[in-house]
Amino acid sequence: MKKHFLKIIILSGILLITPQVAFAYLDAGTGSQILQIGVATFIGGIFVFKAGYRKIKALLRKILFHDSKGK
Repeated sequence: MKKHFLKIIILSGILLITPQVAFAYLDAGTGSQILQIGVATFIGGIFVFKAGYRKIKALLRKILFHDSKGK
């Protein structure tokens, strides 16, 4: 088992350090698509945070201030 693991590690290391040549073409729309994905991810993250903000706030108040009224 250890011999196979060692062989996989060595082979992975060799593949990572050898140069890889990629003949790729990026057209004009690729940059705008990457930008759109980034903006959508950022805005989606904001909405997710806003949706759970009250729950996070209530949890932090409960943990930090040890609300004695609820006990």
